[in-house]
Amino acid sequence: MKCRVMVLSLVVSIYAVAAFADDDIYVRTGIGTGTNYGTGYGINNEFVANDYISGQLGVGYLPGVGWGAVGGLSLYPVKNNQYYVSPRVSALYGRMSSVNLSNYNGSGQTKKSEMKGFALGGGAEYPLVSANKNVRLGVDIYYVILQTPSGYTRSDKEIDIRASVGIAYAFK
Repeated sequence: MKCRVMVLSLVVSIYAVAAFADDDIYVRTGIGTGTNYGTGYGINNEFVANDYISGQLGVGYLPGVGWGAVGGLSLYPVKNNQYYVSPRVSALYGRMSSVNLSNYNGSGQTKKSEMKGFALGGGAEYPLVSANKNVRLGVDIYYVILQTPSGYTRSDKEIDIRASVGIAYAFK
């Protein structure tokens, strides 16, 4: 079941490539690790609407934590792919981690729970091959804001600053 989610994400990106005939709209599919890859090791599909805005969907797996999925928007303050470096700012929402929550039913037991939240941050993309701008390395840093369920206290320490690194190919 869990592997099907990753395959489905890849199929969606292939379908989107076939559906988008406009030169301005394209899909960038990448593999990597971090927040925009489902908070683990996974796939990120970026649906680029124009040179300044794109939507993202990431699905990934982190051993010991489980599956995660995030979605959101990225804005490119400088025209995307115009210069060697394409800076971006992103806002994402989804499963950011899984932690043990104490005070489960007042019995002192702990319960593993999924932690949803927001991630705000930015980064840049660099072409890996100067002759081909379609293959790009993306590096991002996010500040993560977790939503802890009411009535629980977090027993695990959470890192609020997280990084993402991945390699993507733009299907134009």
